[in-house]
Amino acid sequence: MNDLLVVNIGNTRTQVGVWRSRAVHDMFMMPTAVLQQGAPCPAAIARYSNLSCSVASVVPAATERLCEVFPANRICVVSPEHIVDVDFSAVRAATVGADRLANIVAGLHMLPPPVIVLDCGTAITLEVVDSRRRFLGGAILPGREMMRRALSAQTAQLPYVPLTHLEPDAVGNDTIRAICSGVDSGVLGAVERLVARTRADLSAPDVPVIAAGGDARYFKKAFPSFVEASETFTLIGVGLIGQACL
Repeated sequence: MNDLLVVNIGNTRTQVGVWRSRAVHDMFMMPTAVLQQGAPCPAAIARYSNLSCSVASVVPAATERLCEVFPANRICVVSPEHIVDVDFSAVRAATVGADRLANIVAGLHMLPPPVIVLDCGTAITLEVVDSRRRFLGGAILPGREMMRRALSAQTAQLPYVPLTHLEPDAVGNDTIRAICSGVDSGVLGAVERLVARTRADLSAPDVPVIAAGGDARYFKKAFPSFVEASETFTLIGVGLIGQACL
């Protein structure tokens, strides 16, 4: 098929690339805010207006900008009905975010089921597909950056602490180190428990976990058995879905 513009609109960042020969090329990033300002679509995207577009978005206002550039017959806004080889009967499919849908497709493209996809971004999401290709649902919790900002915004004296990829000591000897310990060690504990319980529910103690997203390196370092995805992981799912529906 012809080249396809693929877009993954997240809460903080937007990934853009060109889907060609079942791979993502020329990927670049932009702040999602530039797609929400009500102004014309940024030139970096508008210059691809001659292509068709496949988009996974969790920000409706940003999706609207793209729909102003690409006519209805040349844009695929990822939704469950575009995915025909996954069984969604166990979940309320209409409530599943488009990024999670793209991750499911990318995960099954990368590994045979059963598989767990851990997307580590603004939010941390867990997607679970069993051996029969049934999407069973998953979990959503705040990411490390969101937790840090929440502590700073919702208290009078706790500071914002920038992210680091170093795992902190268990006991912090000052406020900053205590925040790092609570957030960074705590989120590792949450993920470890979620994965363990999911594997138990699947009766598959060795089901692989794919770690994707901007903060995946931190989790991969803590859990070496996790399979690290490429930075284009979600866009691959967007491309596969768009390829099928456009």
